[in-house]
Amino acid sequence: MGNTLQITVVSSAIISSGTLLSNSFEPSFGGMNSLVLPPLQGFYTIDMNETGSHITASVPLQIGAITSGAPLMEHSKNFRWSLKEFSLTNPEEFTFGDLVFFSPGAGLNTYSSKLEKAQVVDPEKGAAKGLFIFDSYDLITEELHLIHKGFVDFPVGSEAIGTFHIGDTLYINIENKLSINPTTVSGSWIRSVGLCVPSNNPSIYRIWFDPDSTFVTLN
Repeated sequence: MGNTLQITVVSSAIISSGTLLSNSFEPSFGGMNSLVLPPLQGFYTIDMNETGSHITASVPLQIGAITSGAPLMEHSKNFRWSLKEFSLTNPEEFTFGDLVFFSPGAGLNTYSSKLEKAQVVDPEKGAAKGLFIFDSYDLITEELHLIHKGFVDFPVGSEAIGTFHIGDTLYINIENKLSINPTTVSGSWIRSVGLCVPSNNPSIYRIWFDPDSTFVTLN
């Protein structure tokens, strides 16, 4: 046995990546198993036997279960980002759903930054950049609104969406739209940017936007 972490069970909960063994929970560190803890109060011991663990004492934790998607949807709003007084030289070129990134732009505004659209045919245009979804821009206050991560709803038929299929991974297609079909053009880059997720509203496409940090370039 290695160092241990003691957890207090206060309600029924689901924990991923581990196996329940008698009164202990042994993590598999990366596995796909899941377990349901019984609806009672008590103590369980986790064997932190992964190399490099530095847990040396028992730590009480409360474990609960989310019963609806509302808290997740509300939490995703925390990934909205606003930049005040961000001067755009070409605001008319951007619309909701555009995939964008920042590049240096000395003298353009107080942020010394330029906002550009991602283009899969050019590895310099977003392949290794932090990607955002353009939300809106106020021409009067020059306040820029971006989405860095989270659930995003698009109306069915949106120009920002290419091919959508619930459960599939999202990429950027040759038209620089969110799509389950990545570009196949030589010299272009491919990078997963999220997932198509279910919605009980037939008039919207709902995605989980979370760009991967890696990409590949087609020969």
